[in-house]
Amino acid sequence: MSENYSRDPDGRWGKDDVTVYGTGAVRSAEVALTRYDLVSPLGLAAVAKAAAEGASKRGDFNWEKGIPATHMLNHALRHVYEFLGGDRSEDHLGHAAWNLLGAIHSLEVWPHLNEGTLRGANCEAPGADGGENAD
Repeated sequence: MSENYSRDPDGRWGKDDVTVYGTGAVRSAEVALTRYDLVSPLGLAAVAKAAAEGASKRGDFNWEKGIPATHMLNHALRHVYEFLGGDRSEDHLGHAAWNLLGAIHSLEVWPHLNEGTLRGANCEAPGADGGENAD
């Protein structure tokens, strides 16, 4: 059994908050904010298989050269619709999940590849402002 110290009003752990275990061990409580133990190992295996297939075709880490999120989202959606259409010739859901993870990575790591490529508020198309807000 462990004892968690208090959280702030928004439910976030403070920097110095810790979990004290019944054994006396102490560890940062920040792990409660990222729960890898709740990720499906079956889903993760499907993503890893999709990654291996891509690596065998294009090389390890080819995607880390930089791919815009819009391209990854488009591929993810294609795989979802292939699955919904009844195609079971490949693991479309594993490929869709891989592309969604890649899109998250792209948005975080390569913002320059994604500027002006995604819809804005109220589903406004990219570039719909006529270039008024361009750099």
